[in-house]
This record gives sequence, structure tokens and C-alpha cells, in this order.
Amino acid sequence: MLKRATALLTGFLLAFGAAWTYAEGLSEVIPDDQKVQPVLTGAEEIQLPDHAARPVLPTDELDEIVGDTVIVGYSYWDAQHNGTVGRMIAYDPADTTLGPVVHMVYARLEGETTGSTRHVRYNRVLIGDDGFTVEETFDGGYNVDSRQRAGYTTLPMDWENHLPFPAFHSRATSNDPWGQTIGNEFIFLPGVFNLYDFPEYTGNEVLWPRGIFGGGYAHVVGTASRTDNVAETVITYSRVSYDPDTGWNMATPDGLQQLVTDHGMNISADVGVSDDGMRIVIAQTVSRDWLYYGGGGYDGTGAGQWNNDIWVWESTDGGVTWNWDTPMDLTQCIFPDESYLPDTLAAERDTLRPYTDTNVYIDHDGILHIAFTAMEYFVIEGVGTYTSILYHWDEESDVFTRIADGRHWNYARPESWGRVVERPSMVQDPETGILYCVYEKYGEPDEFIEDDDGFLHGMDASDDGYANSDVYVAASPPNNIFGNWYGRMWSKGVNITNTKSTDGNLLPGESRSEQDPSVSLVNDSDYLYIQYLIDLDPGIAITDPPEGEMTYNPVVMHRVAKTDLMDAMESQAEWVTNYPFHVDSTRFWWDTEYEYAWDDVGGFYRDQGAVGSETGELLPGEYTLEQNYPNPFNPSTRIAFRIERAGAVKLTVHDLLGREVATLLNRPLEAGRHEVSFEAGDLPSGVYFYTLSSGERSVTRKMVLMK
Repeated sequence: MLKRATALLTGFLLAFGAAWTYAEGLSEVIPDDQKVQPVLTGAEEIQLPDHAARPVLPTDELDEIVGDTVIVGYSYWDAQHNGTVGRMIAYDPADTTLGPVVHMVYARLEGETTGSTRHVRYNRVLIGDDGFTVEETFDGGYNVDSRQRAGYTTLPMDWENHLPFPAFHSRATSNDPWGQTIGNEFIFLPGVFNLYDFPEYTGNEVLWPRGIFGGGYAHVVGTASRTDNVAETVITYSRVSYDPDTGWNMATPDGLQQLVTDHGMNISADVGVSDDGMRIVIAQTVSRDWLYYGGGGYDGTGAGQWNNDIWVWESTDGGVTWNWDTPMDLTQCIFPDESYLPDTLAAERDTLRPYTDTNVYIDHDGILHIAFTAMEYFVIEGVGTYTSILYHWDEESDVFTRIADGRHWNYARPESWGRVVERPSMVQDPETGILYCVYEKYGEPDEFIEDDDGFLHGMDASDDGYANSDVYVAASPPNNIFGNWYGRMWSKGVNITNTKSTDGNLLPGESRSEQDPSVSLVNDSDYLYIQYLIDLDPGIAITDPPEGEMTYNPVVMHRVAKTDLMDAMESQAEWVTNYPFHVDSTRFWWDTEYEYAWDDVGGFYRDQGAVGSETGELLPGEYTLEQNYPNPFNPSTRIAFRIERAGAVKLTVHDLLGREVATLLNRPLEAGRHEVSFEAGDLPSGVYFYTLSSGERSVTRKMVLMK
């Protein structure tokens, strides 16, 4: 069966231009003994080897090609997440006490013996004119918890009050149940945290929290632990608030975690929130093997972890009420059709499935985006591969578009729960309207070598056959008068780490595998702030059996200038062409007008290279600027305007002396009413003016900040 499936996959991939070579070496077809991946909770007992003696990796060894980096800590725990990463980093440009600061959290394995404690660490990086200052350098940050075990952390961030809230799962002792925990740093005791444990959900141990903050609440989704790794699992939602005087409060209707679904499969849940905190969206992969085959799978032999759809739930009142019973089935994978047999490939119908990560993001224009990893899976054959495609969907276009392609094979496999391209993390630039997606990728096509015995090996891979990954950034341009590109067109990703080897068979300590990237939701500056861990021997060493060996791995903050990214993208001058998610091309989009041309139609922005009024400069009477609301305000307000036709506009704020204090918008927009938020937490009280301009024409209104 496996040989037949391999031949089937070979023909399929060759037909679509994927790299393929017949030679002995590691196969991209997932073997039977790896079809079910064990779930890591942090309870695993670890014995570190003698050579894992905490080497220090100099910053200059990172050798990034785009941006600047600083190491904020180290960890033997090389699986920061089993699937969806969530947000682990938060840039705060307006902290009145610290100045611009980056908050970061990570899970750290503390000791070097069996049963070592695992804690969540928090650290700060102060951003100054002369560079970075890591606040706690002695031991990689502050311990958030004092529990027996803790980990798998994310960072809901209250930007209005400049408060980071680490969320993670933990247990006090080895005899206690696991649960979700959130904490706040005491104002007058830096590095000391007050912790709040979520109420237990009906006897389930709910772990792996993905949290985000909005509207005065931390919104957290969790996944219940299970003993059977192919069983359905419970997904919960919690809405918690923090008050400096009264502490933490579970603000759900009954004061308990709420059931999202009991059809969850894999640790893929994510949650997004709108700028005003009123719209909350959750996404999760659900098992088709259970939903449609009663847990028996297509062939009746049992369920697996690969045959999934994505379900989406929404609240429009800040998380108070939800559509738990009527989720949107986002992917709706097409069932096999045996009437096509004996043509097995045709009978498979859809051969892509969402796997184990999602990223939910609501941009500054209120548009919902979901990115996810889709692995190649052949239901009739029961065969899956490590190869994958990274897809994007948004509610405005309602199409699936390819962000990055991972359908190549370099004879070195990703870690458990990994695929060739994966782990998306999106954010929109509020000024330019560009949508960025950060992700990780295990090599480019044809990065393999042949040894003297005729075996093929990955160039950038360990001596155990595990591939190293790099962190990439792709971008999608805003719409303009020449076309709707936003979310549909994606630039070829820029490799911002580029720590590649060409030798293969790397020993422990020689690899540089950047894992689990996360980008800050706030990037109101010239930079993106990104966090990841560098695994010095790829694979998950903490699993059983171990993949590679235990190493002391750096946790990195990476700052990338947006102008440098744009320069790199213009230099590459390449769009990622789309590829149908569905076999019948449902929700498929193609650049039929320009066929993915770059230079001939104006580069990244696709503005045709035109100047003057033809680029969309609006005329008097074609735009109106409304009075901000509320006014007076403290510290945030909304500014709305209307344009009668598509055009380029700029919205700025000035003080009484005419100094520009903020650029809220500077890009082409579609016709209609638009609204943006102005956050003035770092400005003094007084009168300010906001101006809407297009070319040489402008209109101005006055507003009052009253603190």
C-alpha cells in the first residue's frame, strides 16, 4: 500500500511542478509509526545529556540578513508550542514609565536532571536610540510562576494601561491537576507576578491557552488534555478581567469556562479581537473522521489527526454571547468520490487538509483574516505527507490564496507536529495598510546533497535527518484604484534569519533552526517585532522517543524595518501564484488581468507607476471628514470620513504648534465610509488638529484630549 501511495504522490507532485528525485533517502510520506503524534503537556520526564552544558550563543552568530536581534533568554524546552503559536510578544510604543518597550514570554526548562522544573519566563527589552537593553540578563528574565511545571505561554497585552498578562498552563505539584493560569506583574515589585487560576471545566484538564486582550478583557481559548491522541477534545473559551483594586474575575455569564466545541482535533485553536474589543473570533480544526465517520475514519480502521476542517465562531458584543451551536465551516473539504475509481487520484477529490495551526486576525479596518497550514492528505490511501501549503482567507474576498508553498522535499523531515511550511502570524501596518504574515519554513526546493553511497540528505539538516527551519515574512498590498489585491496577492517571503548550512549531517549545537515565530499585534512604528526560539539540534528532543538531542536554545527578539522588507521584496520582484485549495476551484482566485507580473505594473503596490490625479488624488467635494467621537476624549477616539470614489488619502494629527504627532493612514482606499482609531496615551492634554488630505487638497478638524 505504501509503495503504491508513494507512486501516486510522485505522479501528482510531478504534474504540478514539485521537486522530486528517485533516490534512496528519507521519504516525504509520513510512516505508519508517526501517523499519530504524542501531545506534549510539560509533564514529560527529561534526562539531559552530559554535553548539554549551557553554551552561550553570541548574538553575532545569528547572522540575520534583515533586521537586528537580541537574545532575551535560553531554554532546553525546544517545543514552545505543539501547533498554533499565538502571540508571545508585545511591543508597547507608549509606556510612560519605561518608554518604548517589548514584552516577551517563553517556557523554560530549568534544570539538567530528570524531572526538572519548567517555568514561564517574562522579560522586557527597552528600545532606545542607541539600541536594545534587555532588562533581566542574568538568568533570561523573571519567573512568572513558582509552580512545579508550567509552559505553553502566550501574552495578552492591555496596551491602554501598558499591562502584559502572561497566560499559560501549570500545576502546583505533580499530584495536582493541570489548568490554565493568567498573571499580572505587581506595579511596585518588578518581576513578581500575581496569578489567577481559571475555574476547572467539568472535570477536564484544560491546557494550551491562546490569549489576546481587547475591550477590557483577556480572551482565552484552551484545549482539554486527552489520553487518546486521535480522540476528539474539548475546546473552551474564557473571558477574564483585571482590576488593580479587586484583582481577577472570570467574566463569562456563569463565571466558568464556556464550551466552544467538543469536536476539536489537534492544538490549533486561536482567537482574534477587533480594535474596539467588540468582535471576538475563534478558529479550531475539527475532525472529519469523527464528525462524518463516527470515529472510524474513512476506511473504518479508526480516526487520525489529519482529516480536518476549520470551524469558526464569532461574538459581536465583546464575548458576552456566541454562536456556539452554529459555527462557520470555513474549509468544507470535498469528500472522496469512489465513482471515479479506479482513478484513485480523481476519487480522492480534495487532497489538502488543515492540520494543526490557525492564525486569527482582525485588521484595523475590521476585516477578519484566517491563515492556516494545509498538509497533503490522501483519504482513500490513508497517506499523508510532510509537505504543505500556507493559505490565507478573509471575509471581504472570501477566497483561499497561497501565502507560501512547501510542496518540496529535501530528504529531511520537520519536527513532530511540523510541516514544510507552517506557523503563520499576521499583522497589518495601520499606516500603509500592508498585511504582513510571518511564518517558518524548512528549506527551499533542491536544498539536498548526495553522499558517497548514493543517499540523499538535506543540506540544512541534523545528523538525525531533521531539517532546520528559517523565519520568513511575506506581505500583501492594499487595494487601490487599479485593483483589489489585499489578501489576494502575496509577495515571495523574505528569509529574515537565513541561518542555513550547506553541509548536512549537523551535530548537536551546529544547527540553527528558528521555531515558533510570533509577531507583535501593535507595530505603530517603522518596525515589526518578532520572537522565536533557535533550536540548536532540530526535532523535539523532549518527546518520546526523542528527536535529536537536548540543547540550550536561545530565545530571540528580532526587529525588522518595514522599509528593509519592502526593499527585499522589490529585489525579489516575485508574487506567489495561487493554488486551488479545493479540487473544483471553489473560492479560488487568480490574477487574470496581470498574470502576477511585478515590474510592469508598479512593483509591490501595483500602482502602475502613474503620478498625479490618475493615481487617485481626490477633488474637492469627493471627501468629507466627520467630527471625532468621543470629543473631548481620553485616551482614545474614533475618526471617520467618507470618500466618494477610490483614491489615495492621508490622515494626520498635529499639535497647536503645527508639529505632526501621528500619521493614522496613508494609502489608497476604496469608496465609502472609513473609520480609524487614534490612541493618545503618550500625549499631553490639549487641543489637537486632525487633517484628511489627498494630494495638495486637505480638510482639518479640531479635537480635545482631556486627561
